[in-house]
Amino acid sequence: MFSILMSTYKMEVLALCLLMILESACRLGSSVVIQRLIQSLLDNDKSLAYMYAGIELVLLLLAAVFRNNAFTEASLLNARVRSSFVFLLYQRVSRCSQFVVRNTDMGKLINMLAGDFNTMEAKMTMLFTSLTFPFTLLGAAAILVNRLGWVGLVCIAVPLIILPFQSLIGRVNGKILQKVNGFKDKRVKIISEVIEGIRFVKLYAWELAFNRIIGTLRSAEVNHYIRIYLGQSFERALANSTTIWSAFVCFLVMHYTGVSQLSQTILYHRNHDLYENDAISCFDRG
Repeated sequence: MFSILMSTYKMEVLALCLLMILESACRLGSSVVIQRLIQSLLDNDKSLAYMYAGIELVLLLLAAVFRNNAFTEASLLNARVRSSFVFLLYQRVSRCSQFVVRNTDMGKLINMLAGDFNTMEAKMTMLFTSLTFPFTLLGAAAILVNRLGWVGLVCIAVPLIILPFQSLIGRVNGKILQKVNGFKDKRVKIISEVIEGIRFVKLYAWELAFNRIIGTLRSAEVNHYIRIYLGQSFERALANSTTIWSAFVCFLVMHYTGVSQLSQTILYHRNHDLYENDAISCFDRG
Protein backbone atom coordinates (compact mmCIF):
# COMPACT_ATOMS: atom_id res chain seq x y z
CA MET A 1 0.00 0.00 0.00
CA PHE A 2 2.82 2.40 0.84
CA SER A 3 4.38 1.92 -2.61
CA ILE A 4 1.05 2.71 -4.25
CA LEU A 5 0.68 5.78 -2.05
CA MET A 6 4.17 7.01 -2.96
CA SER A 7 3.75 6.44 -6.69
CA THR A 8 0.32 8.10 -6.86
CA TYR A 9 0.79 11.00 -4.45
CA LYS A 10 4.55 11.45 -4.61
CA MET A 11 4.64 15.25 -4.39
CA GLU A 12 2.03 15.39 -1.61
CA VAL A 13 3.95 12.82 0.45
CA LEU A 14 7.25 14.66 -0.03
CA ALA A 15 5.64 17.99 0.94
CA LEU A 16 4.15 16.40 4.04
CA CYS A 17 7.48 14.86 5.07
CA LEU A 18 9.19 18.22 4.51
CA LEU A 19 6.69 19.92 6.85
CA MET A 20 7.32 17.25 9.51
CA ILE A 21 11.10 17.69 9.19
CA LEU A 22 10.84 21.48 9.42
CA GLU A 23 8.72 21.18 12.55
CA SER A 24 11.26 18.83 14.16
CA ALA A 25 14.11 21.15 13.15
CA CYS A 26 12.37 24.12 14.76
CA ARG A 27 11.77 22.22 18.00
CA LEU A 28 15.35 20.97 18.12
CA GLY A 29 16.60 24.48 17.45
CA SER A 30 14.28 25.76 20.17
CA SER A 31 15.97 23.46 22.67
CA VAL A 32 19.40 24.84 21.78
CA VAL A 33 18.22 28.46 21.84
CA ILE A 34 16.56 28.18 25.24
CA GLN A 35 19.79 26.77 26.69
CA ARG A 36 21.65 29.81 25.40
CA LEU A 37 18.86 32.01 26.79
CA ILE A 38 19.19 30.60 30.32
CA GLN A 39 22.97 30.79 30.17
CA SER A 40 22.81 34.45 29.12
CA LEU A 41 20.46 35.14 32.06
CA LEU A 42 22.91 33.45 34.42
CA ASP A 43 25.65 35.67 32.95
CA ASN A 44 23.39 38.73 33.44
CA ASP A 45 23.60 39.59 29.73
CA LYS A 46 20.12 41.01 29.15
CA SER A 47 20.63 42.14 25.55
CA LEU A 48 21.70 38.67 24.49
CA ALA A 49 18.86 37.16 26.52
CA TYR A 50 16.31 39.34 24.70
CA MET A 51 17.74 38.25 21.37
CA TYR A 52 17.51 34.57 22.26
CA ALA A 53 13.98 35.09 23.60
CA GLY A 54 12.94 36.55 20.24
CA ILE A 55 14.54 33.68 18.36
CA GLU A 56 12.81 31.20 20.68
CA LEU A 57 9.44 32.82 20.03
CA VAL A 58 9.94 32.68 16.27
CA LEU A 59 11.02 29.03 16.35
CA LEU A 60 8.04 27.97 18.47
CA LEU A 61 5.68 29.88 16.20
CA LEU A 62 7.17 28.30 13.09
CA ALA A 63 6.98 24.83 14.69
CA ALA A 64 3.27 25.35 15.43
CA VAL A 65 2.64 26.57 11.88
CA PHE A 66 4.50 23.64 10.30
CA ARG A 67 2.72 21.15 12.58
CA ASN A 68 -0.71 22.58 11.79
CA ASN A 69 -0.03 22.54 8.05
CA ALA A 70 1.32 18.98 8.26
CA PHE A 71 -1.79 17.68 10.02
CA THR A 72 -4.02 19.55 7.58
CA GLU A 73 -2.19 18.09 4.58
CA ALA A 74 -2.32 14.62 6.15
CA SER A 75 -6.10 14.89 6.56
CA LEU A 76 -6.54 16.04 2.97
CA LEU A 77 -4.28 13.28 1.67
CA ASN A 78 -6.17 10.71 3.71
CA ALA A 79 -9.48 11.90 2.23
CA ARG A 80 -8.06 11.65 -1.29
CA VAL A 81 -6.69 8.16 -0.66
CA ARG A 82 -9.99 6.96 0.79
CA SER A 83 -11.99 8.40 -2.10
CA SER A 84 -9.60 6.73 -4.57
CA PHE A 85 -10.09 3.34 -2.91
CA VAL A 86 -13.87 3.80 -2.82
CA PHE A 87 -13.93 4.74 -6.50
CA LEU A 88 -11.74 1.73 -7.36
CA LEU A 89 -14.03 -0.56 -5.38
CA TYR A 90 -17.08 0.87 -7.14
CA GLN A 91 -15.51 0.23 -10.53
CA ARG A 92 -14.67 -3.38 -9.64
CA VAL A 93 -18.13 -4.10 -8.22
CA SER A 94 -19.91 -2.48 -11.17
CA ARG A 95 -18.10 -4.86 -13.53
CA CYS A 96 -19.25 -7.95 -11.62
CA SER A 97 -22.25 -9.90 -12.83
CA GLN A 98 -25.45 -10.10 -10.81
CA PHE A 99 -24.72 -13.74 -10.02
CA VAL A 100 -21.33 -12.88 -8.51
CA VAL A 101 -22.77 -9.99 -6.51
CA ARG A 102 -25.66 -12.14 -5.26
CA ASN A 103 -23.35 -14.94 -4.12
CA THR A 104 -20.75 -12.67 -2.54
CA ASP A 105 -20.91 -11.81 1.13
CA MET A 106 -21.09 -8.05 0.58
CA GLY A 107 -21.68 -7.38 4.27
CA LYS A 108 -18.39 -9.01 5.17
CA LEU A 109 -16.58 -7.11 2.42
CA ILE A 110 -18.02 -3.74 3.40
CA ASN A 111 -17.35 -4.40 7.07
CA MET A 112 -13.72 -5.28 6.35
CA LEU A 113 -13.17 -2.24 4.14
CA ALA A 114 -14.81 0.10 6.65
CA GLY A 115 -12.48 -1.17 9.37
CA ASP A 116 -9.46 -0.74 7.12
CA PHE A 117 -10.49 2.80 6.16
CA ASN A 118 -10.98 3.79 9.80
CA THR A 119 -7.57 2.37 10.71
CA MET A 120 -5.96 4.15 7.78
CA GLU A 121 -7.52 7.45 8.82
CA ALA A 122 -6.24 7.07 12.38
CA LYS A 123 -2.71 6.03 11.39
CA MET A 124 -2.07 8.24 8.35
CA THR A 125 -0.39 11.03 10.32
CA MET A 126 1.59 8.50 12.37
CA LEU A 127 2.94 7.03 9.14
CA PHE A 128 4.56 10.29 8.06
CA THR A 129 5.78 11.01 11.58
CA SER A 130 7.61 7.67 11.55
CA LEU A 131 9.17 8.52 8.18
CA THR A 132 10.83 11.62 9.65
CA PHE A 133 11.85 9.81 12.84
CA PRO A 134 15.50 9.13 11.79
CA PHE A 135 16.11 12.86 11.29
CA THR A 136 14.57 13.67 14.68
CA LEU A 137 16.49 10.90 16.43
CA LEU A 138 19.83 12.00 15.01
CA GLY A 139 19.16 15.64 15.89
CA ALA A 140 18.15 14.78 19.45
CA ALA A 141 21.16 12.49 19.88
CA ALA A 142 23.53 15.22 18.67
CA ILE A 143 22.05 17.78 21.09
CA LEU A 144 22.05 15.42 24.07
CA VAL A 145 25.58 14.14 23.47
CA ASN A 146 26.85 17.69 23.01
CA ARG A 147 25.11 18.76 26.22
CA LEU A 148 25.57 15.74 28.49
CA GLY A 149 28.43 13.81 26.93
CA TRP A 150 28.20 10.02 26.78
CA VAL A 151 25.24 10.11 29.19
CA GLY A 152 23.18 11.55 26.35
CA LEU A 153 23.44 8.20 24.59
CA VAL A 154 21.68 6.64 27.59
CA CYS A 155 18.79 9.05 27.07
CA ILE A 156 18.48 7.83 23.49
CA ALA A 157 18.92 4.16 24.39
CA VAL A 158 15.98 4.06 26.84
CA PRO A 159 13.28 4.82 24.23
CA LEU A 160 14.93 2.42 21.80
CA ILE A 161 14.72 -0.33 24.43
CA ILE A 162 11.06 0.44 25.15
CA LEU A 163 10.12 0.53 21.46
CA PRO A 164 10.14 -3.31 20.95
CA PHE A 165 7.66 -3.70 23.81
CA GLN A 166 5.32 -1.27 22.10
CA SER A 167 5.74 -3.21 18.86
CA LEU A 168 4.94 -6.47 20.67
CA ILE A 169 1.76 -5.01 22.14
CA GLY A 170 0.77 -3.81 18.68
CA ARG A 171 1.23 -7.29 17.18
CA VAL A 172 -0.82 -8.87 19.99
CA ASN A 173 -3.59 -6.34 19.45
CA GLY A 174 -3.48 -7.09 15.74
CA LYS A 175 -4.08 -10.80 16.37
CA ILE A 176 -6.95 -9.99 18.72
CA LEU A 177 -8.42 -7.65 16.12
CA GLN A 178 -8.42 -10.51 13.60
CA LYS A 179 -10.51 -12.56 16.04
CA VAL A 180 -12.83 -9.60 16.52
CA ASN A 181 -13.31 -9.33 12.77
CA GLY A 182 -14.10 -13.05 12.65
CA PHE A 183 -16.81 -12.72 15.31
CA LYS A 184 -18.13 -9.60 13.60
CA ASP A 185 -18.34 -11.37 10.22
CA LYS A 186 -20.24 -14.30 11.77
CA ARG A 187 -22.64 -11.92 13.50
CA VAL A 188 -23.29 -9.95 10.29
CA LYS A 189 -23.78 -13.18 8.35
CA ILE A 190 -26.31 -14.55 10.87
CA ILE A 191 -28.21 -11.26 10.97
CA SER A 192 -28.34 -11.25 7.16
CA GLU A 193 -29.69 -14.82 7.18
CA VAL A 194 -32.30 -13.87 9.79
CA ILE A 195 -33.44 -10.90 7.72
CA GLU A 196 -33.64 -12.99 4.55
CA GLY A 197 -35.53 -15.82 6.25
CA ILE A 198 -37.58 -13.76 8.69
CA ARG A 199 -40.77 -15.59 7.73
CA PHE A 200 -39.36 -18.97 8.70
CA VAL A 201 -37.89 -17.50 11.89
CA LYS A 202 -41.32 -16.23 12.89
CA LEU A 203 -43.05 -19.40 11.73
CA TYR A 204 -40.91 -21.76 13.82
CA ALA A 205 -40.36 -19.29 16.72
CA TRP A 206 -36.58 -19.22 16.35
CA GLU A 207 -36.23 -15.68 17.67
CA LEU A 208 -34.80 -16.68 21.05
CA ALA A 209 -32.37 -19.14 19.50
CA PHE A 210 -30.99 -16.59 17.05
CA ASN A 211 -30.98 -13.99 19.81
CA ARG A 212 -28.78 -16.24 21.96
CA ILE A 213 -26.43 -16.96 19.05
CA ILE A 214 -26.08 -13.29 18.14
CA GLY A 215 -25.73 -12.31 21.81
CA THR A 216 -22.95 -14.86 22.31
CA LEU A 217 -21.05 -13.57 19.30
CA ARG A 218 -21.58 -9.99 20.40
CA SER A 219 -20.33 -10.74 23.92
CA ALA A 220 -17.20 -12.40 22.52
CA GLU A 221 -16.66 -9.42 20.24
CA VAL A 222 -17.03 -6.94 23.13
CA ASN A 223 -14.67 -8.98 25.33
CA HIS A 224 -12.01 -8.92 22.64
CA TYR A 225 -12.54 -5.17 22.19
CA ILE A 226 -11.93 -4.72 25.91
CA ARG A 227 -8.67 -6.66 25.59
CA ILE A 228 -7.65 -4.46 22.66
CA TYR A 229 -8.41 -1.24 24.52
CA LEU A 230 -6.56 -2.46 27.60
CA GLY A 231 -3.54 -3.25 25.43
CA GLN A 232 -3.76 0.15 23.75
CA SER A 233 -4.06 1.87 27.14
CA PHE A 234 -0.96 0.09 28.39
CA GLU A 235 0.90 0.91 25.19
CA ARG A 236 -0.05 4.60 25.39
CA ALA A 237 0.91 4.72 29.08
CA LEU A 238 4.26 3.18 28.19
CA ALA A 239 4.75 5.64 25.35
CA ASN A 240 3.77 8.68 27.40
CA SER A 241 6.09 7.65 30.25
CA THR A 242 9.05 7.03 27.94
CA THR A 243 10.41 10.53 28.51
CA ILE A 244 10.05 10.16 32.28
CA TRP A 245 11.94 6.86 32.30
CA SER A 246 14.59 8.37 30.06
CA ALA A 247 15.09 11.31 32.43
CA PHE A 248 15.10 9.01 35.47
CA VAL A 249 17.74 6.67 34.01
CA CYS A 250 19.80 9.63 32.82
CA PHE A 251 19.89 11.26 36.26
CA LEU A 252 20.51 7.89 37.90
CA VAL A 253 23.53 7.24 35.69
CA MET A 254 24.82 10.75 36.33
CA HIS A 255 24.49 10.30 40.07
CA TYR A 256 26.24 6.94 40.33
CA THR A 257 28.98 7.69 37.79
CA GLY A 258 29.97 10.89 39.55
CA VAL A 259 29.26 13.25 36.68
CA SER A 260 29.82 16.69 38.22
CA GLN A 261 28.65 19.11 35.54
CA LEU A 262 25.01 19.11 36.69
CA SER A 263 24.51 22.84 36.52
CA GLN A 264 21.09 24.45 36.75
CA THR A 265 21.13 25.14 33.04
CA ILE A 266 21.78 21.49 32.14
CA LEU A 267 19.15 20.22 34.56
CA TYR A 268 16.53 22.64 33.28
CA HIS A 269 17.36 21.86 29.69
CA ARG A 270 17.31 18.14 30.22
CA ASN A 271 13.73 18.39 31.43
CA HIS A 272 12.86 20.76 28.61
CA ASP A 273 14.18 18.34 26.00
CA LEU A 274 12.35 15.36 27.40
CA TYR A 275 9.01 16.95 28.22
CA GLU A 276 8.57 19.74 25.70
CA ASN A 277 10.56 18.70 22.66
CA ASP A 278 9.15 16.19 20.22
CA ALA A 279 12.62 14.86 19.51
CA ILE A 280 12.22 11.93 21.90
CA SER A 281 8.42 11.96 22.18
CA CYS A 282 8.01 10.96 18.54
CA PHE A 283 7.99 7.46 20.05
CA ASP A 284 4.70 8.46 21.64
CA ARG A 285 3.10 8.96 18.26
CA GLY A 286 4.62 5.95 16.53
